[in-house]
Amino acid sequence: MTQLEAWREDLTVTGTYLARSFTYVAELNGVITGFYSLCATDSVSGWPLEHLWVVPDCMGRGVGRALLRHAAGLAAGQGVENLTIDAEPYAEPFYIACGAQRIGVVAAPLEGEPLRQRPQMLLATYSTGNSKLT
Repeated sequence: MTQLEAWREDLTVTGTYLARSFTYVAELNGVITGFYSLCATDSVSGWPLEHLWVVPDCMGRGVGRALLRHAAGLAAGQGVENLTIDAEPYAEPFYIACGAQRIGVVAAPLEGEPLRQRPQMLLATYSTGNSKLT
């Protein structure tokens, strides 16, 4: 729990944050199952996907893929070519299955995992013909 406390500020979505981002929630039968946030920038080459979270009990049911598809479509509609993703290492296989490519890593050591790295990924939006999200 100590690590989550250290990340609390970075993971907290505030009203100010919501006002400057595109944030969408997924629901199933009136229950929130996940959300994503995209940060709109002046760059058409890539917008950062800052959050994509799925409730653990809803993983493997297409919620994450639907959220990512929506984010890619939104960005493409604004003329943006890619989503940039600073991924949690355990989420990398999901992003790869959706068509993202690893373009690098950043050091992200944790207590007990001094060599931990976060994959840096790039996902082409629909405007560039990404078919793995459909």
